[in-house]
Amino acid sequence: MNIVMTNKIFVTLFFCILVISAKAEVFLETDSIDLGETMYADSVTAIFHFENRNRMPMFIDKVDASCGCTQVEYPKMMIKPNKSFEISITYDAMQLGHYAKWVDVYFDTEKEPVRLTIFGIIRSPRQAFVGRRRFTQEYQKQQEELERQQQLQKAKEEEEKAAAAAALLDQKKSKKDKKRKKSKNKQKQD
Repeated sequence: MNIVMTNKIFVTLFFCILVISAKAEVFLETDSIDLGETMYADSVTAIFHFENRNRMPMFIDKVDASCGCTQVEYPKMMIKPNKSFEISITYDAMQLGHYAKWVDVYFDTEKEPVRLTIFGIIRSPRQAFVGRRRFTQEYQKQQEELERQQQLQKAKEEEEKAAAAAALLDQKKSKKDKKRKKSKNKQKQD
């Protein structure tokens, strides 16, 4: 019976060593991304690159975002060993100024979550951007088009008002003409 017991202990120890040696390894290039300057009311996305360096497949159990202004896209299926995957965080820029948002990612193979952080600055469309912003030219074109449409609309409204005023004058003039004709007809009858 000692041999059977010794074998059971040996098998148990062997499986414990396998489980311990199969410790999860999640490789992450960076855990924070500076998104720089963003225009107010635009969405900005950061993509985090991971690799499952484990010998076993893994899953993402859940993600917790710091607020509802961040949306997270991540693989919902099993992540195979030695495979790369991405987690993207999209932030809706609805408040001006500096921001820092985080997302905790819970892997089934890790005890602690992995915290991903994005940060940057939200500028109003009226603020001048220095340097590399392609938004500025696009925004300027949009503003010019909006102003042109507003001017066209205003000119159309003024034309309609002028036409309405002319029609009203014509009505008054025709009423006066009718009254004059009636007066003349009365005078002739008298």
